[in-house]
Amino acid sequence: MLSSLYIENIAVIKKLELNFDKGFTVFTGETGAGKSIIIDSIRLILGARADKGLVRTGETEAYVSAVFTDVGEKFLQKLRHYDVKPDEEGNIILSRTITTDGKNKVKINGRTVPLGILQEAGSLLIGIHGQHDTVELLDPERHIEYLDMYAGVEDELEEFADVFSQMNMLKNKLKTESGWLRKKIDEAPKLKEQIKEIASADIKAGELKELDEKRIKLKNSEKLCKNVNAVYKTLYNSERAPGCVGLIKLATAALEKISGDVPNYEEYYEKLNNISLELEGIAMDIRNITDARDFDDPEYALEKIEERIDLIEKLRRKYGPDEKDILEYRQNGEKTLKKIEVVARECEEIKQKLAKLSEKAFQMAARITEKRKKAAEELEGNITRELVYLDLEKVRFKVNIEKSLMQNGGLKLQPNGCDVVEFLISPNTGEDLKPLAKVASGGEMSRVMMAFRCIFANRYGIPSMIFDEIDTGVSGKTSEKIGIKLRQISSGDSQVFCVTHSSQVSACATTHLKIAKKEVDGRTETYVTVLDMESRIEELSRIMGGIEITENIRKTAREMIENTEKTIKNL
Repeated sequence: MLSSLYIENIAVIKKLELNFDKGFTVFTGETGAGKSIIIDSIRLILGARADKGLVRTGETEAYVSAVFTDVGEKFLQKLRHYDVKPDEEGNIILSRTITTDGKNKVKINGRTVPLGILQEAGSLLIGIHGQHDTVELLDPERHIEYLDMYAGVEDELEEFADVFSQMNMLKNKLKTESGWLRKKIDEAPKLKEQIKEIASADIKAGELKELDEKRIKLKNSEKLCKNVNAVYKTLYNSERAPGCVGLIKLATAALEKISGDVPNYEEYYEKLNNISLELEGIAMDIRNITDARDFDDPEYALEKIEERIDLIEKLRRKYGPDEKDILEYRQNGEKTLKKIEVVARECEEIKQKLAKLSEKAFQMAARITEKRKKAAEELEGNITRELVYLDLEKVRFKVNIEKSLMQNGGLKLQPNGCDVVEFLISPNTGEDLKPLAKVASGGEMSRVMMAFRCIFANRYGIPSMIFDEIDTGVSGKTSEKIGIKLRQISSGDSQVFCVTHSSQVSACATTHLKIAKKEVDGRTETYVTVLDMESRIEELSRIMGGIEITENIRKTAREMIENTEKTIKNL
């Protein structure tokens, strides 16, 4: 619970320290006395946006701190997550400093933390209910959150959200891959033709350079061919006469026939044979300078080379600046065709996974829907009873649950299931059920919100609640009943604060704080007084009375407090 609050240099508050107990505490006072400033200070400690205009005139900074005791395990788990610990007594101290230059200093138990952590921590310690809650309650999109809180389906929704998230991830992946697949399948026939064209050309890296060099040789082939052929024919072969190699072979054969008559025959035979082999090698090396066919018919060879160069140039214009790029284009194309097959299989697998997850999600959603329907009936009864108690005797309240549908009429999965929830109300006999925003007046909405706060008090899991002028638009016995309800809420584990202008609500308090202001050294300052019984009677008399407070008004105020206490004891 909120044990103490310290405020310094916030608007008209110079210094103010308040200590609180459990139970129902009300703040009353004249308009402008500083009630809203106290609430704004509490909002600051909960992480609300800091307006430097809140800093008291003439000061450079403002400071707010709050001490919380008996914090719950949920809150302690959150603190442990951020490596923040309670003090030795188990207390939590939140503090915040704001300056006129817009800077913030935020601390939890003396440790500086980001504002976001303060907001998270604060949301688990205090709930402030006021105008914002009325707007929230009028928003149909928020109604399902109230129903789910009442139904206690947090675990089911968390499991469903996990499946829904998996489905979305798979859908996004399927969308991306199927989009790529459709595009590539359309391109595949052309790609296959291109791969076939490159493959049939059977080009090699560096081939164009080789062809160009060969072309140059062929263009200069006349002189080269003449002399190469001359060397070759002289040494090895000639159509008209044998070359040197042939003549030596003839000589060797003749020598062999007279081998018996020639001294040193083996020596001469070996020398002639070696000369023959050497000359044959020279002839072949020279001959290899040219291709026999090309140089036999250089015009034909040059034509074939030009055709080959033209083919490669054509492929270069289509697929890349050189043979390497052309070959890479083919490789990439083949990879793309293989990837098409892989992605097609993956898409089918994703579709199968989605089908299974979808079936699971619909089953989970159906179970959530059943729990919602069961909870809706109970919530309708409880809210109706609360509203009847708050003097809407003829009210009808309904939790309308419809299926969320797609345009084709099929059931639509949403992050929280397959339901659309809206609260409907008919305040008076004979009126049809209609959305809250279209039916309820300001006073009716105050009572509807009060009914929700009563029903949901234990479900919020927040130890302290502040109701900022919850009684707006109501008066008389309805105000008294609102006060009694707030007192009842505080009798459990909740600590309840209320800013009010209602004497009936004030009469229900266990602690009554009066907010007033005074002039000190030419400056206005807010101060707070804890009222005893007599002071409470005077304050209630002020709220009820006119210009002059009479003894009859004081008597009525006393009776109001006494009767309220009797009523609460008899509940």
